[in-house]
Amino acid sequence: MHRFDRIAREAVAAELEDDDSAVALYVTHHLAELSDADLAATFGTSRREEIEPSRFLVRLMLDHVGLRPDDPTYLATFDYTLDRKLTQYVLAVTFDQSGEVVSVEMES
Repeated sequence: MHRFDRIAREAVAAELEDDDSAVALYVTHHLAELSDADLAATFGTSRREEIEPSRFLVRLMLDHVGLRPDDPTYLATFDYTLDRKLTQYVLAVTFDQSGEVVSVEMES
């Protein structure tokens, strides 16, 4: 499990470099939509310009792992969130049967 979590987090970080990626959208959406109080509680500051995307990603929690033992294509999906109390959105990282990341998507 730890190995797949590490691989998934690396894929999320790599996607952040693409401004059009689901990860970039997740970060920008939440920085724009979260209240100052929620930002301060989560990041220690409510100043959005001080919250670097990499710092944002460190705060992501593994929320759910969906295994697909009968699926010939996909092995599992790992869902990451800031906090289910703050947002309905997750970053879903999907692995194929060989253990490779095949997608990183923002889902609700």
